[in-house]
Amino acid sequence: MKGMWCMFLSVVASAAIITPWAFAETSNEALWSKFQALRQDSRKPGGTEFTRITVTVSKDWALPAPYEDILDWRRAKQLQSLPCGFSGKDHTCVIVEAPIKPWIRPDTPGNVVRMLDGTARVMVDTETGIWLRCEIAATVDTSQHRTNQWEVTYTVKQMSYGGAADMALFKLPDGLHEVGWLTPWAEERIRKELVGKPAPDLQLIDIKGTPISLANLKGKTVLLDFWATWCPPCQADASSLEKLNQKYGNGNLAVIGISVGEERAIVEKYLKKHQHSYSVALSIENQMPSAYQIGLFPTYLIISPDGTLMTVREGDQGFAKLRKDLAKAGMTAE
Repeated sequence: MKGMWCMFLSVVASAAIITPWAFAETSNEALWSKFQALRQDSRKPGGTEFTRITVTVSKDWALPAPYEDILDWRRAKQLQSLPCGFSGKDHTCVIVEAPIKPWIRPDTPGNVVRMLDGTARVMVDTETGIWLRCEIAATVDTSQHRTNQWEVTYTVKQMSYGGAADMALFKLPDGLHEVGWLTPWAEERIRKELVGKPAPDLQLIDIKGTPISLANLKGKTVLLDFWATWCPPCQADASSLEKLNQKYGNGNLAVIGISVGEERAIVEKYLKKHQHSYSVALSIENQMPSAYQIGLFPTYLIISPDGTLMTVREGDQGFAKLRKDLAKAGMTAE
């Protein structure tokens, strides 16, 4: 159902941007607000909680992108206006061409795929905003470091107008209950539900574009540090983490810092003043599994060489307690 929901929103949003003829009076904020009360935010498979959220439309989210690629609409150009080709009452379509914004996505564990350059040509129904055809041509660097040319075409095969909306698509699954705030993944919950079990899979791309995978780090003790630039305890612990990495990072320890909820420019500026030798990833540039959506800083997770989540520590005393946990793994932290 989630895929249908995302797709439907993309189509609705596209009507407001691409087709001023039909929807000029409707703002993107208004379009999103109609559906915000139905938006489900369930943090893990089988979860029973949902909360109602207010969606803030960013400059990219406000623009249509139903096929995952985000187009640079500022550089778009209209190539042609023509009949859509429907039987009965036909509509007018336009063909628009725009560059695709480069992206990096996880591939196999420890590898990524990079889209280096690309263009999309889209056929849009001007009365509904629906994308009837999308042709993508892109240059892609694969995980085998081979540069390939991708040519992908999406085509709507069947279309009908005037049908009633299927509200079943927006019905919440049975068994859910509404809460003001979702139960956070904090120390108590992680200790109760995850410690002593295999750590949930985690694949990241760090701030330098290097792929990181827990699966590829088996055989090493992994220390995950969830932090933020504005967090005083995080700043205080930083030098100890750096010394720990310099001492054991080339051996049996992998330290990974995960900056939570902050833009790249802010983190890069901070890191220039606070040197580090371990990998740092941004939560907003990666798909974080629910168990790693941490909200209290700093939070430290230790994963054993066999992939078991050994312990969790949080707060301004987190690193002090962490020293004892590291000592059990044969490491001393200053």
